[in-house]
Amino acid sequence: MPAIARLLLLLLCLPLAAAAAPHRPPPFEATYRIAVSGLTLGQVRVTLRYEGDRFEYAKRTVSKGLAALFRDDVITEVSRGRVVGGRFVLDSYRYEQRRKGKSRVEVLQLQDRRVEGHYWKRDYVLDVPPGTLDRSSVELALMRDAGPGRATLSYPVVERGKFKTLRFTLQGEEDMSVPAGEFSCLSYHVQRQSRKRDTTLCLAPALHNLPLHARHIEKGTRIDMTLRRYRFPADD
Repeated sequence: MPAIARLLLLLLCLPLAAAAAPHRPPPFEATYRIAVSGLTLGQVRVTLRYEGDRFEYAKRTVSKGLAALFRDDVITEVSRGRVVGGRFVLDSYRYEQRRKGKSRVEVLQLQDRRVEGHYWKRDYVLDVPPGTLDRSSVELALMRDAGPGRATLSYPVVERGKFKTLRFTLQGEEDMSVPAGEFSCLSYHVQRQSRKRDTTLCLAPALHNLPLHARHIEKGTRIDMTLRRYRFPADD
C-alpha cells in the first residue's frame, strides 16, 4: 500500500527552532482508520513511550476489511532518540514494509550532524543541521509546537535518502467529529512547490495536539486517516 505509506510518511512537521522550552507530548497509544475513496483499507496503531530521557515512537499499519483479502501489507516504523530540553534529538529510524514475504526497508543513524542511511538498495551519507528528524518523528515536533499563534512551521527532515525542509501553514480552527469523539482542532496545510499532491491535517489541542484526521490527495485519489481511539496512560 505505497499510497498509505506516503501518507504516514507525511504525517507531519513543524519548526525545531521554536522559542522557549516547549513541553514534550505525554506518552500515548492511538489507533487510526485508513480509507481510500471512502473504503477502509487499513488500521494504524501509534505509540509514544519514554524511559528516562529516551523516547521511542512506533507505528504499525496492517490491512483491514475487504483489503485484507487481497493484500497482506504490514508497515512498521520506529524512531528512537533523546529528549533534551523538551526537544527531540533523533538517534535512529527504521521503516519496513512487508508484503507477500518481501520487504522494503529504510534505515538511518544520526550522530554529530551526520546521517548514515540506506534506502531502496542504496547507502547514503548526508551532512545535516542540528535538530534534523526523520519523516515519522517530526510528528512529535508537531504535537509539541502547534498552536493558534504558530501560523507557519518548518522542520529539517531526512526522507527517502534526501534532506528537505517541510513547511506547514495554519489554515484555522474547526470543530471535527471522529470515531474517537468531537473536538476542536487546528488545521495545517503542507506547503509544496508541486500541485500533484495535497495534504491537510487537523490536531486536537484538548488531546495534547494528537492528530484527529489527515487528508492526502494524489493523482485524483483521496486518502483519509481518522482517529478511532486513544489513551494517555498518565490519565488512567
